[in-house]
Amino acid sequence: MNAFAGPSGALVIFAAGGWAAAGAFWFTATSGARALDARIGHFPWWCGPLGALLALFAGALGAWSPSAGAAAAALVVALVCALTDLRCGYVFDQALLAATIPVLAFVLRAGALVPRVESAVAIGLLFAAPYLLSRGRGFGLGDVKLGALLGAGLGLAAGSSMFLSSFVAGALFAVVALAARRMDRKTSVPFAPFIAIGAAIGLAFPLRSPF
Repeated sequence: MNAFAGPSGALVIFAAGGWAAAGAFWFTATSGARALDARIGHFPWWCGPLGALLALFAGALGAWSPSAGAAAAALVVALVCALTDLRCGYVFDQALLAATIPVLAFVLRAGALVPRVESAVAIGLLFAAPYLLSRGRGFGLGDVKLGALLGAGLGLAAGSSMFLSSFVAGALFAVVALAARRMDRKTSVPFAPFIAIGAAIGLAFPLRSPF
């Protein structure tokens, strides 16, 4: 049983919430951009509708439950962070902090605080490994923070799948771009877009433990 006012009510709430969250997370990211004198430009007109679709996607997969609400907020902030990373190379703490509020609220409503905190730590540590190995070159601390937040929003099974899917997506992009001579081995590529892709894939195809 979902926590919203019937199927039609859930559709409206998730769609409106996803749209509004995209705008709110973008607004908070602009404050981070100003602090760093970075430029992210105007809020893309299509980001709101896409945020709504991502929220509906999470809601449908999660039976419109509070856990689905946490996943929806996670997917929307991943979208915003992917866009800011593409535009200026930053994942802003302000957007992540703003998204922590609905993620935490939904996780508490679902009664899953402890396992989701454990998931955030586990997924954050997974993303910390390439950050430490690369010494922060090509993989930023913002990516680690984003991964940890998505771990809290998606859960351990979907978060683990997200981690693997993001690197597969990144590797495939690199192979195609190198083959097409669109980049060379020294080209810096923002990784948050691949984390966002991995988050959607992970939610749809979570890794299940055989034990």
